[in-house]
Order: sequence, then C-alpha cells, then structure tokens
Amino acid sequence: MLLKHPDAVSRIVPLDSHDRKSVPQSVWADIMEPACFGLPVIFGPRHLNSYEALLMIQRGGAFPVEKGADVVKIAERLIKDESFLHQAGQSARAVVIENLGATGRTLEALSGRFSGVIGNLPG
Repeated sequence: MLLKHPDAVSRIVPLDSHDRKSVPQSVWADIMEPACFGLPVIFGPRHLNSYEALLMIQRGGAFPVEKGADVVKIAERLIKDESFLHQAGQSARAVVIENLGATGRTLEALSGRFSGVIGNLPG
C-alpha cells in the first residue's frame, strides 16, 4: 500500500522501555518531547508513575504496549489511517500545551507553603 505521506512512519514514536527484548528503544527521553511536535507516543507497560502518560492515554495521544507485537499493531493503524495519526498527535500535543507553566505554578505553591526554605521567587 502506498501512503499519501510516506513520512508517516517517521511520525510514530516508540519510547524506550525497560523490556528491551520486545519493545524497541527510542531517541526520546520522555513522552513530552515527541508530544511537543504533535507526535503520537508508544511506550511500554511501566508508565503508571507518569501523570502525562495517563493523560495522553485518556486523550488518545499515547499507546501503552506489552510486547513487540503490540507495537506493530498500533504502528500499522497509525500508518494506514492518516486521520488517526493526525488526531493522536494533536491529542498528545494538547496535553503538553495544557500543562505549560506547571513548574512555575508548583514553585509558586511551594514558596507560599515553605517561604522560609524557598524564599521569594522572582517575577
């Protein structure tokens, strides 16, 4: 099958997994990096400690997998259905956009509670 956009394969991002035998490694360090570029994310089963991963799964922008065959299954769907690929990527990016400034908000909340330790924040 010929794709309208042959680069669709390059827009699918599997993330590194602790199970290197069944899930391929990636150049990305965390799920927010590819999501910034509107890329859907595929990652292994150890993601429950990542709030962003859970949000992206709920929104349809990320796909957890258990084994290599799962990667193939979701990758094939993303490659064959360009609308699905685009929607998943935009869903992943929306999580990033909605969480911009989270570090500043966290520091502000902490500085109010622990002002003797943190001090005044600039700005």
